[in-house]
Amino acid sequence: MKQIIFNYLWVFIIPALIGFLLRFFFRRAKKGSLITAALIALAVLSWIVATVIPSHGSELYAIRAMMVTSSSVAALMTDMVIRLNPNR
Repeated sequence: MKQIIFNYLWVFIIPALIGFLLRFFFRRAKKGSLITAALIALAVLSWIVATVIPSHGSELYAIRAMMVTSSSVAALMTDMVIRLNPNR
């Protein structure tokens, strides 16, 4: 059970935290939403790589794609909260 929680931590939670922190620290920058766009583009590219490259028996590319997707979703949610906040 401990190993499963550790795997979820490294694959989903820590990348989501990194995506949140990146977008949160650059919330006052004029081009801060470019971080979100870059993470989304990287997620799309990594899913393309994960599906195109034949890696029989290896889950490396799919795990990396899940990590970048988790980071980009967190950055996108943070970006939406920042844009909807009227007290900016």
